[in-house]
Amino acid sequence: MGAAAAAAAAEAEDPHVDIDEPWKDTYVHITEDIIPNDETRYKLRKQAQNWRGVTAISTPPPAVAVKELPPQTTYNPLLTHNSNPNVLPPTYGVHTTLPIPTDRLITPFTSAITPSVAYLADPLNAYAHLGLPKPHVHLLGPPLDVALDARLVGNYGRFVRSGCRPNAVLRPVLCDKPREGEGDKEVRDGRTLEFGVFALRDLKAGEEVVLGWEWDDGHAVHCLPALLSTPNMFP
Repeated sequence: MGAAAAAAAAEAEDPHVDIDEPWKDTYVHITEDIIPNDETRYKLRKQAQNWRGVTAISTPPPAVAVKELPPQTTYNPLLTHNSNPNVLPPTYGVHTTLPIPTDRLITPFTSAITPSVAYLADPLNAYAHLGLPKPHVHLLGPPLDVALDARLVGNYGRFVRSGCRPNAVLRPVLCDKPREGEGDKEVRDGRTLEFGVFALRDLKAGEEVVLGWEWDDGHAVHCLPALLSTPNMFP
């Protein structure tokens, strides 16, 4: 059998399959948060009782698109001279499809919500080494003290990247969701906090949505502004 015939036979046995949206296979899409810890669930509902922040959104958020980014956007040739950006895992970002005004909800952010202390204590998360949460994870401090972990479950919001020039922010949102079979009035009313990505300024159509970095307060990155302003500090 000739080479051409062998290639044709192999192609017939193993047809090539194109996946239009491969990013959908990287996580499990959920429409509501998963909160396995009872104490965390109670804390969110307790905060909802006296909430003075953003309330439930009556209008649906605008459409956003998840797009694969060119390898060069996450490739630093100064740090990895011998690396080929084309062999790195694909990177995705969230882009607007229509103009979005300031303070408007861009997309809900669903995730598995756990105590932040549990996330920080897990050595697999390497927080002490990295000095910030891993991709698709966000930490919220007091009074909530929770980790929003969208590595395995979530929605389009998980693909919002962090950067030095953020145009969006992650905020808690008060939602009323009646629950049957619960005991006290607080729980029966179903008032709890969920989370969403909101615009910090007017966004143009096609603009990438970017959150700010969440560097630990003790990370050396906070010293960079001082070092850049005094370049001759060290010999």
